[in-house]
Formats: sequence, structure tokens, C-alpha cells
Amino acid sequence: MKYNLQYIPIINTVCSILSSCFANRDNVLVVDHLTVPEVDPNDWEIVFVVCAETTFKIRSSLDQLGEKLVLIHTSDEPGLEKYTNYYFPHWLFCIVEANTNPHSLYHNYSVHSQYLYNAMLGRAKDPRTKLLQCLNDKNLIGDGVIGYHPGNHYGPDLKLDPAPYYSNIWEYEQKEIKELYSNDFNYTVKLDSTTRLPNGHFSSCNIPWTVYNNTSISIVGETDNHGPHVFTTEKTWKPLLAMHPVLYYGTPRHEEFLESLGFEMYIKTDSDPLHIASVMRDMANGSWKDFGYRYWNDIADHNKNLCDTNMWRSQLYNWLCENFVN
Repeated sequence: MKYNLQYIPIINTVCSILSSCFANRDNVLVVDHLTVPEVDPNDWEIVFVVCAETTFKIRSSLDQLGEKLVLIHTSDEPGLEKYTNYYFPHWLFCIVEANTNPHSLYHNYSVHSQYLYNAMLGRAKDPRTKLLQCLNDKNLIGDGVIGYHPGNHYGPDLKLDPAPYYSNIWEYEQKEIKELYSNDFNYTVKLDSTTRLPNGHFSSCNIPWTVYNNTSISIVGETDNHGPHVFTTEKTWKPLLAMHPVLYYGTPRHEEFLESLGFEMYIKTDSDPLHIASVMRDMANGSWKDFGYRYWNDIADHNKNLCDTNMWRSQLYNWLCENFVN
């Protein structure tokens, strides 16, 4: 079995399973979303694409593989239904620190956090600016840890002015992030989901433990906020894997999709920034502490299997054997 990989966090788990299934098959290739454009489908019988983020950027490469493609991914986006051979492990992308047991990803949650919420929104987009405007209208900007940056080096076109809300989380970043960006200026200019850490992992895929430890709840603004589809990326999975209470700001079907996977959504925001801001205001007035406790007690046990990579390892192995191993 051959490999051509540049990006390997917990994807190591997938690769070890593939190795056990196809150890003696020289006509099977495993690539990631960075190296898939290099593949000539005529050279292989099966090509496994381990895609840790969105597949939009590599659709043309996936299409060239035809029936030889097997897609292992974590995002649920418009158009994926045409790829009939695929597997969807929730935890796939997530980077676990070297000193952390990957089978014990439980976060030591406390309602006595320094800040009410975190909103690590990334590059500026109008829906994200609208969310920040709603939080500002309820005097909640000072209660949160906010990450927001221009990102205009690759669009999109903006109609709302995001500049008043630009903020970084430099003081909360881990050592390897600070070493990567070196200073505040580089941090602001270079911050991007495709920027790599010294170990080769994408900086956007780290679980931000320091931020979670200092905030009581996460507000996740997903990549896409409009349309009837579902769009889930690493932003969705990180707080769930860390067992951190979360409100989602995505497409209207985003929370329905999570429920279809077995998650229990305590509060559904229906992707309404005004509703999210109202919920946060209620929490700031005192009821948010009860929300935190109820979320932790009611849902943690229900979702323990998220942290059980042994279970996912077994499921993936069985799926591969049933479908591809003769």
C-alpha cells in the first residue's frame, strides 16, 4: 500500500486501519486533500482520499478519480452525494496534543470562567459581522474572547464594515501558534486556515484548550450561513470533542444535521444572530450558569462515544472490510 500524505493529525488512526486492511496491495493509494491533485487514476485500483476539511477546493481532483475514489471526510456539503463511496468519521481532523491521551478528550468545564463566551470567527464575512453587531447591540462584546481578522486576501466581497470588530486571541494562543506567527503583526497578516504549524498540522485544527478554559460557552460561526444545505467543518467538531457548551451559527439545517447524528441540541438558534445574542444576554444576566450545568450533566454522558476513538477505529475497519477487502 502506498501513501502520499502531507497532513496527518488523528488521520494517523485512519492510516493504521488502512494499512491493516491493504498491507499487501501495491495498487491501493492513500492521499489527503493536499496531495490528491498529484494522482493519476490510471496507476491505481483504489484511491482513498482522507479529507480533513472541506472538499470544495478539491472537487475537480475528486472527479478525475471516478469510481476509484473512496472519500473519508468530516464535512457535509452540497454536492457530496455524487461520491457514492465515502465514510464520515466525526473526529477525523482533530489534532490532539502530544501529552494528551487521545482516548480522553474530556474538558474540565467550569461555569466560573473568566469570560462568558468565545467567538473565534476567523476571516471577515458579512454574516459574521452581523452576529458581532447583534452582540454589540446587547453590550456583550466585552464579555467574550473574539477572534476576527480581515482575511481580504482571498475574499469575499463585503457590504458590512467589519473593522470595528477586528480582534485577535494572541494572548490565549498556544506556544506553537506564537512561534509560528512570531509577533502580533504577523499574526494578523498571516492568520489563515491553511497556515501550518511547525509539525505540519493546520493551525485551525487545534483544539483551543486555553480559550475553552477561559470561557463558559462557544459561539461557532460556520463557513457557510445561507441556503438549505448543511456545511460542517472543523469549527463544528472542536467544541463537541472538547465537551464545551456551544451555540451554532450556520445554515438553518446545521443543527438538524447534528441531531440526525445523535447529538442532543439543548438550545436551537435557527441560525439567527439576534437569537444568539439574546441567549447570550440571558446568560450574562445569570441564567447562563444553570445552562452550563444542565448542558454538562445531561449531554456529556450521551456523547461519550465522540471521545472513543477505539469505537470509531472498529467501525471504520468493519466498513472497509465489508466494502473493499476481498
